[in-house]
Amino acid sequence: MNRKEFIKTGIIGISGFYFLGTHLLYGSAPKSPEKTEILDAPVIIIGSGYGGAVAALRLCEAGKKVLMLEMGLNWEKSGIPFSNLLKPRESAAWLKKKTIAPFMNLFSLKTFTGALDRLDFEHINIWMGRGVGGGSIVNGGMAVTPKESYFKEVFPQLDAEMFYDYYFPLARKELKVNVIDEQFLHDCPYYKFTRVGEEEAHKAGFKTIRVPNVYDFKYMEREYKNEVPRSALNTEVIYGNNHGKNSLDKTYLKKSIRHGKS
Repeated sequence: MNRKEFIKTGIIGISGFYFLGTHLLYGSAPKSPEKTEILDAPVIIIGSGYGGAVAALRLCEAGKKVLMLEMGLNWEKSGIPFSNLLKPRESAAWLKKKTIAPFMNLFSLKTFTGALDRLDFEHINIWMGRGVGGGSIVNGGMAVTPKESYFKEVFPQLDAEMFYDYYFPLARKELKVNVIDEQFLHDCPYYKFTRVGEEEAHKAGFKTIRVPNVYDFKYMEREYKNEVPRSALNTEVIYGNNHGKNSLDKTYLKKSIRHGKS
């Protein structure tokens, strides 16, 4: 990335709206200079993704007042629903005229500050979430803890025992990480591809494991029974989930706000 691209990306990252609360400040950007509000916050966090959300919570717990800048919508407060993959609406993409999900650039859109954005560089494209919760809104929710041996090899300067005894378990708890029930996986027709793929992998001598996720699988079981509104089973993934997913806006950030109001 050259200097001009870096500056452009930086400007994009810090534009947008902020939050007001006792400790975690939430709200919308001033509409005119006459209504500019002076906010007194010793800590400013740019972006409400994983790094920003964790920092905000720990700072709020320490009694610090935090101003968080986020360029995207507060989707929960906006009342605008997320789009599913098969019938995307303008909420699907950030200021794009077509959908930008990998391999699914098929649908025309009305230009809007939607949930999924993509930055294109010379050798790489980067997809990201726009809105309160950052990338947690649009990712698949997989919450994999790396093998400790790999971690030690890549980060020899870090205290691996501290990460595996404290930080990783804490993150899993805060994000409400869970795994699918084996009986549900066996019975649910939506997981037939998983079952067949696993059988073939075992025949070929490969081992398989279940990937933990922040999507609430108990909610998914209720979706399948039509007891609650469908989200994952309504093809809601990369454009955001209206229900079921424990993204940062429902975990770290919500906890920060509650703590700030205590």
